[in-house]
Amino acid sequence: MSKTILILDSSQISTFLDCPTMWQLGYQERLQPAAAKENVPMDMGTYGHKLLEIIYKERAKGNSAGALDCAFSYNIDRETCRCSHGAERHGESFTKPCLSVGCGCMEFQPIEFPLSEPDRAFVRQRVQEYTFVEGSSIPELVPHSPDHVEVGFSEKIYGDSERLYILEGRIDLLGQIAGNVTNGWADHKFQSRERDLYLKSIQFRNYAMVTKLPIGVVNYIRFAKKIEKDKTFKRAVISFSRLEMEAWRQELLAIFHRVEQFLKYPETMSSVEVRNWAACSGRFGYPCEFTPLCEEWNNPPLVQLKKEAEFKKKAEWRPW
Repeated sequence: MSKTILILDSSQISTFLDCPTMWQLGYQERLQPAAAKENVPMDMGTYGHKLLEIIYKERAKGNSAGALDCAFSYNIDRETCRCSHGAERHGESFTKPCLSVGCGCMEFQPIEFPLSEPDRAFVRQRVQEYTFVEGSSIPELVPHSPDHVEVGFSEKIYGDSERLYILEGRIDLLGQIAGNVTNGWADHKFQSRERDLYLKSIQFRNYAMVTKLPIGVVNYIRFAKKIEKDKTFKRAVISFSRLEMEAWRQELLAIFHRVEQFLKYPETMSSVEVRNWAACSGRFGYPCEFTPLCEEWNNPPLVQLKKEAEFKKKAEWRPW
C-alpha cells in the first residue's frame, strides 16, 4: 500500500471544517466557476501585501529611505504567469519551464493583475499613509532580516511508515513587533470595511505553534476613504500559552486524520460528515460557489455535466 502524504494549509483546514465537500471540490478537484467574479477588495489586499513585503525587505537591507520608492516601482503585472504560478517559478530569467508540480507551462507569460489604476493608486496612497504613522501612533515592525519577511514553512505534524501529515503556510513577518516584544510574528490584514478578527483562529494558532513564538500581532490596514484614529491603522496583540500550543498540535493531528479518512474511506462517513448544508449560505451574504453541484448530489451524471459546463479547473496553489 502506498504511503499517504497529506499537505494542508490554514485555509484548507478551515474550509474542511466548514464543509468537507466544499474542500473536496475546491482543493482536491480544484474547481472554480467558469465565469470568474471580480473581487476588488481581495485584489487590493493582494497588492497591498506585495507593497509591504518590498518595504520591509528593503528596510531590513538598510534601505529605509528608498523602501517606498522600490515598492511603488514594482510591476505587479509581471507577478503571475498565465499558468497561475508566480514568476519566480520560471527562474530569474523567466524563460525556464514552471517548477510547480504538475504544471506543463514552458515559459513565463505574464497575466495582467486585475486591479484598475485608480484602485492601485489608492492602495499606494494608503500604504504611504501607513508608513507615516508606523513608529509613532503604532509600533514599527522590524524584521530580523530580509529572509524574515514572507516566510514560508512546512511543519511535519505526524509521520510513520503509512502516512505523513504536513502543515504549510506563509507568515508575513518575524521580528520585533513592539518595544517589549523583540521576537514575534505579524500578519497584515487589509480590509475594505472594519472588522476585528477572532484572534485565536486556526491561522494564528498555526503561526504560534510552528514558530514556537507565543505572541503575535494582526496589523490592520483599512481602505475606508476617511482616516480615523485607532481604526484605519490598528494593531491587535495575540498571545497563546504553551499549553494552548501543545493542545492545538494534538487537535490538528485529529483533523488531519479526519481528512485522510474522508479521502480514503468516504463510505464510512455519515451524510452530515460529508456535506454540511449549513455552510451553503456562505459568509457575508455570498453563498458557497458549489451549491449548484451539491443540490444535485443524488444525480451524479447531472453533477458531472454541471462540472464540465459551469466550472473550470484552476492550477494547484501552494502557500510557498
